[in-house]
Amino acid sequence: MIITVTLNPAIDVTYRLPRLRVGEVHRVAEVTSRLGGKGVNVARVLDQLGEPTHAVGLADHDFGEALARELPSTFLPELEEVRRTLVVVAESTTSLWEPGRQAAAGADLRLLDLLADRIPAATAIVVSGSLAPGVPTDLPARIARLAATAGVPVLLDLDDDALAAAVGTGAVLTPNEDEAARLLGRPLDDPAAAVTALATRHGGPVVLIIYGALRPFDRCAFSGWSTPSP
Repeated sequence: MIITVTLNPAIDVTYRLPRLRVGEVHRVAEVTSRLGGKGVNVARVLDQLGEPTHAVGLADHDFGEALARELPSTFLPELEEVRRTLVVVAESTTSLWEPGRQAAAGADLRLLDLLADRIPAATAIVVSGSLAPGVPTDLPARIARLAATAGVPVLLDLDDDALAAAVGTGAVLTPNEDEAARLLGRPLDDPAAAVTALATRHGGPVVLIIYGALRPFDRCAFSGWSTPSP
């Protein structure tokens, strides 16, 4: 069973309309809404593929109850409210992401207790996405260390302070180019050299995500992981 962890879930709302003009009134042609957040979406895909999974995280009562009707999941009611993300699809796509609502004091400790009970049955753990306000930035790193004591591999898809705190945990880090550049404090003119430096500093596997056209380089992950040039 793969456990996914979402620390700042969202209700993903998509508006579709023929055109978008700033300052004008628009009639939305189509509206869709679904429960989301990176870890929730990972669990949804795994479930569709028939892979045993369980989504875990922080939310409010309504979100947790609704998600449990869709996916195997346990979300602690630790947020004042779940944020919304708005995507407007017209001639192009515009995204508006709310920052998230405040987490209750001690939410991190209660989540760690929940995971401690479930980790023995897990084959892997995925922690992905942003952190709700009030969630300590080192919580994903603490989750990784907790899983490491049980010999369960962890993949961390993080950014900024949470990514920096996870360096040295030995978990698989999966930054994109912008996230890796901010972590290293320099542009990624040479992706292979940058990911090598990060993997050496981390002491574990690092997978660099590159969007757009593929750039050939020999290795996109180190410390035992390698990928042939595309």
